[in-house]
Amino acid sequence: PNEINPELKDGELDYLLEHEDTFVDQSGGIFIWLYTVLVLIINTKWKRGKLIEGVLSRSMIGGVVERMAPVYLTVLKAATETDESGEVKEIVRMIVGLLLVTAGNKPLPISGLYAFLPPAMKEGSTLEEFARIVMRLNPVLKFTLVTKGYPNNTSTGDPVSTPHRYLVQAYHATFLEFSEKKDLRLEQVAG
Repeated sequence: PNEINPELKDGELDYLLEHEDTFVDQSGGIFIWLYTVLVLIINTKWKRGKLIEGVLSRSMIGGVVERMAPVYLTVLKAATETDESGEVKEIVRMIVGLLLVTAGNKPLPISGLYAFLPPAMKEGSTLEEFARIVMRLNPVLKFTLVTKGYPNNTSTGDPVSTPHRYLVQAYHATFLEFSEKKDLRLEQVAG
């Protein structure tokens, strides 16, 4: 579920389908590259053409994490693109850090991640706003709806309106490895 998932404009789906081989070739056989890029493109509201061009022009040299780094940096930049104050970038940095710290344990709900934010970061913002920021990272995160313990195991709601019911974790281990590498971190994201 993703509230920022707009409909693809006329011709965009056709473009993706026409260039399917290009995306597959560029992925270098790394499925997570292809998945992440396609989710990023579909979930991006603006500048899709520029995004596609940039992703396809990147070199695929090095190990898996190095080859994923440009894609992950693009996801992080897209998540913070409209952030003029730098606050969203700091929250994204905190989210990534929390995911790294909790990666070896059970995933936390969005509301659990929010609970770890320092009081100064929570000031003037709500859990719902935080959940929207988490959703910007959808291409690299996995959301699991908790139904156990709810009447009839209902699956109503979305991560923004019911953040206590959605567990969050990195979609793939390479994102965590990328986040740990000093030369590839979020500091490279222009703020």
